[in-house]
Amino acid sequence: MSDVPAKVPSTGTFVVDMKTRRTMIVMDFRDGKLYIRPPAGGIEWQRGPDEVRPADRSEVLRARVARINAADRATVHGPATGPKHDPGRARPE
Repeated sequence: MSDVPAKVPSTGTFVVDMKTRRTMIVMDFRDGKLYIRPPAGGIEWQRGPDEVRPADRSEVLRARVARINAADRATVHGPATGPKHDPGRARPE
């Protein structure tokens, strides 16, 4: 038998955080808390199973598109870390 209550979403599923109304991905369930994060990446945070609801089809689609777009931006432009200074290059005046 599992210690996970029946209404807890599975890892990898999309849910809506009812406090922020954001679509999130379930990363883990530990100690009675869900660990969720934005689909495009970011810091995980905790919510109780009663603080989220299953995402509907349109919310899942939007979240998947956001994740793909974020991955595409990282591939094309590199990570969003800001401009880097090259000490060998002259600075514009």
